[in-house]
Amino acid sequence: RQGNLDNTFWLAERLLDEHRLLIKDLTGKKGFPADGKYLRFAVRGTEDNDRLLVGMNRILNGHLK
Repeated sequence: RQGNLDNTFWLAERLLDEHRLLIKDLTGKKGFPADGKYLRFAVRGTEDNDRLLVGMNRILNGHLK
């Protein structure tokens, strides 16, 4: 699946689908521009943080190849 790195919805959807990580896309939320460039990350501990970093690394490195 190809996506646009400028589109936060694409990244949030991939993290959920492939890594079971729920990330909040802030597109259209009050106080944020509607340009699709803002996400909210919340992790509870080291294990969640590690899962997030592994998931983002796999998605972004695969996309840039």
